[in-house]
Amino acid sequence: MAIEKADLKQIYDTHQQAMFNFALRWVFDFSLAEELVHESFLALWEKRDSIEKIKVKSYLFKTIQNKAINWRRKQKFLNAFSLVENEVEDSQNLQESQIALNQELIEMREALENLPMNYRKVLLLSFYGEFSYQEISEQLCISEGTVASRKSRAIEMLRVKLKVGSEYAI
Repeated sequence: MAIEKADLKQIYDTHQQAMFNFALRWVFDFSLAEELVHESFLALWEKRDSIEKIKVKSYLFKTIQNKAINWRRKQKFLNAFSLVENEVEDSQNLQESQIALNQELIEMREALENLPMNYRKVLLLSFYGEFSYQEISEQLCISEGTVASRKSRAIEMLRVKLKVGSEYAI
């Protein structure tokens, strides 16, 4: 059954914010994350006749993930510090708390980027894509047990990298 315009509006209203959060975790840029969300909905609309309504959420998140990976490849995985350094240089009037927050974001971004890809995918799909273990296992073609263990290991790796007892809530 084809997806109609009214369906697309409902799908957008339902999933847009979670998709934006998911995209943001991949690209760390608000405008680019918005662009990825819009491109994903455009891709859905173009393929509306071949996608089952029940699989729309998985299709949208997988499209964002693929587009984000392609973007990162094109950017050759820009160094996280260069992005933040430019932001800090452009705004010398930042308060100390804002600088500390930027440092925390850098550390978190670095820790996420340094996770092995198979762990990072599971973590991003789980926390930011709000997918269930079953949905993640279907998307990545792995068992639910593997999803659970990869998520657990990813969290533990982040705790180690960010030092247990730090201000980060994982």
